[in-house]
Amino acid sequence: MPICLPTPSFTGRSLAEQEAYVIGWGSTKFGGPSSKELREVTLPIWGNAECKKVYDPLNSQHIDRGITPEQLCAGRKEGGVDACQGDSGGPLMVLDEQKRWTLVGIVSFGHSCASPNFPGVYTRTDSYLDWIQKNVNFTA
Repeated sequence: MPICLPTPSFTGRSLAEQEAYVIGWGSTKFGGPSSKELREVTLPIWGNAECKKVYDPLNSQHIDRGITPEQLCAGRKEGGVDACQGDSGGPLMVLDEQKRWTLVGIVSFGHSCASPNFPGVYTRTDSYLDWIQKNVNFTA
């Protein structure tokens, strides 16, 4: 099934409260083995201000600049499901207004896996559309 890059209407727009889908072969728990099956989970996207409140105080090696506008966060407040080790580089997708799958983020990192009140952090695809269009051959 094909996936679309974000259209200009997505660029810089808040996706907070929207349901997103993550798929991957990563661990099903922190430090656990990779999944033998492709897994999918639905997660709500958080606003960046809310995400910054939980991650910025950690001041870890992953977030030395804090949560930036080029990132977005998604996860359930109660935890329990999330992307995990081995899912990095995988898609964070939403259905757009025309019911097309749209790649809005790329799995980046998180605090453990599926921890309550710690969403996963994703690279915003729309922040890199110019680079993607310059470096990917779309005619192949």
